[in-house]
Amino acid sequence: MGSQQQISKVSRDIEINPKNFLAFKWIAISYFNDRGFTNALKYLPKAYEYYPDDVDRKRNLMICYYKLNDFSNTEKFSSLYSKSNN
Repeated sequence: MGSQQQISKVSRDIEINPKNFLAFKWIAISYFNDRGFTNALKYLPKAYEYYPDDVDRKRNLMICYYKLNDFSNTEKFSSLYSKSNN
């Protein structure tokens, strides 16, 4: 199954269970790894909302915002990430 087919399947899983953190995380990381930062930002904030202590989501959000020249949010998540002792 290709990446887009997997994303479609997981998207359907989110429709069934909108609080499926792992589905949001998986789709966000798939887009992130493909450098689809705009699409990743459709899912990362929700994954972060469910698990605000997830250090990797803070880092991913920081990088996405940086790549999209949103420096206000980059700074916000950079600060949160650095406070996570990383």
